[in-house]
Amino acid sequence: MPTPKQLVIIGGCGHVGLPLGIVFATCGVNVVLLDIDQRKIDIVNDGRMPFMEKSAEESLRSVIGKSLMATADNSCLQNADAAIAVLGTSRG
Repeated sequence: MPTPKQLVIIGGCGHVGLPLGIVFATCGVNVVLLDIDQRKIDIVNDGRMPFMEKSAEESLRSVIGKSLMATADNSCLQNADAAIAVLGTSRG
């Protein structure tokens, strides 16, 4: 199966979407994390985790701005080869 040129993860800055996005980006997939929480988007794009996840911040820093980015702009879906929607696991 060919690797998608761009993967969008809808709900991407949360506890499920962000680690998933980091893994895909580490494997060479261009990942866009689409989210509605601008605070989390800014934190992620700054290379920081918006929640505690052991060893994730180092991995995030290695891909952010290269093969991973976060946005609230849903026009990223127009160029997506694939999209994954994740459901929130908690509020906060």
